[in-house]
Amino acid sequence: SYPPNLAGLSLLPAVFGAPMPARLRLFAENDRGLVGTHDGRFKLIREPVDGRARRESLFDRSNDPGEERNVLPTRPREAREQRTALEAYLAERSTEWARTRLRVSGSDGPTEGEKLKGDACLRLLALGYVESCP
Repeated sequence: SYPPNLAGLSLLPAVFGAPMPARLRLFAENDRGLVGTHDGRFKLIREPVDGRARRESLFDRSNDPGEERNVLPTRPREAREQRTALEAYLAERSTEWARTRLRVSGSDGPTEGEKLKGDACLRLLALGYVESCP
């Protein structure tokens, strides 16, 4: 059994040769603070500059597959749509991290059965997802 709010897509149909549904939007991020989203045509990339400031670039991949021309100044509506989707993703990711930290810490909220303990916590610790285990 899995948590009902678990993000992701089952790959089981592909194991049995069924076609996978196309994703309408992809999100990406790295450990240096760069985040982005791509909807099949437009790709928005946001990168940190000097700590807090951020620089955004928007590429029209159908007309510029090499991502050589930033169309952000000339495509404000598309930039706004991409930015809205990216902000929603980042907010959901932040919420998921908060829930995970809460479950691992054993603080108020989850029932005893939901708290991560033992091997589960140690595996998350080894991966760097938590700082300590109860």
